[in-house]
Amino acid sequence: MSEPINTRDATITSDEQQFELSLRPTRLAEYIGQRRASDNLRIFIRAALNRR
Repeated sequence: MSEPINTRDATITSDEQQFELSLRPTRLAEYIGQRRASDNLRIFIRAALNRR
């Protein structure tokens, strides 16, 4: 039987962190099937960059 998982422990191992990063898109083009969301993000990013 495997060890129980301590859900109160907030530390993240490097393996877990690497796994989490691999799940997240790094480019707007990687948001497959989410055209509206990526279009909105593109607009928000451009607006933020223009405010600099």
